[in-house]
Amino acid sequence: MRSILPNAANEVISLFKGTSIVSVMAIGELFYQVQVIYGRNGRVVPLLMVATAWYILLTTALSVLQYYVERHFAKGSAR
Repeated sequence: MRSILPNAANEVISLFKGTSIVSVMAIGELFYQVQVIYGRNGRVVPLLMVATAWYILLTTALSVLQYYVERHFAKGSAR
């Protein structure tokens, strides 16, 4: 677990960041939902700022979670 976890967690975070790229294919994820909403009301910049804040918040939360899980599994090894 100690050797697998860093790579797996980084892959999950990278996959999350890559979902904004998939928005071109009309898959219902965060950036696509933002496009739908600003298509209705025309407020592009504020909604893109909200989407950016969500991406930063969720990516940071995943990174912090990764840090604590790695620290848990690193117990007993030389630091």
